[in-house]
Amino acid sequence: MAENVRQTVYEELLDALLLEPELEGFLAAAAEISAQRLGLAAPGGCSIAVERIRRPRLSAPSLGLSGPAPDLEYGAGSPGDTVLGGGPGVVIRDLAADQQWPGTGAAAAGLRSAVVLPLHGNRGALSCYSDRPGLFDERETQRAKEL
Repeated sequence: MAENVRQTVYEELLDALLLEPELEGFLAAAAEISAQRLGLAAPGGCSIAVERIRRPRLSAPSLGLSGPAPDLEYGAGSPGDTVLGGGPGVVIRDLAADQQWPGTGAAAAGLRSAVVLPLHGNRGALSCYSDRPGLFDERETQRAKEL
């Protein structure tokens, strides 16, 4: 009888990398892995954006994420743009009440909290959204960082 052993995040990402022929597909798979690991279900989920040399910024969401459009999520002055520009991670405990980042469109999509974290070398960002306000406390933010 074979044991049902859960793969490590590294193994899941490696499988996704080997299975997906295009970068956008891999980013979507990585965003889905992140959302599943964090227990985020639709309308919440995750997206990943990467900066590329001499190419446009590329982002991809997990399945079911009904959040902001990429131009709002990672556009000029957004939390994603701040992180991709070398800024620190951003935690938004209540998107509906937030005054610093009002233009993301996430609250209109039913999302209530978010965390945006830099990926390796500030060339990428992981954005995670929940329909629960205050979800991303210190513990949940640390879990996202550990991905």
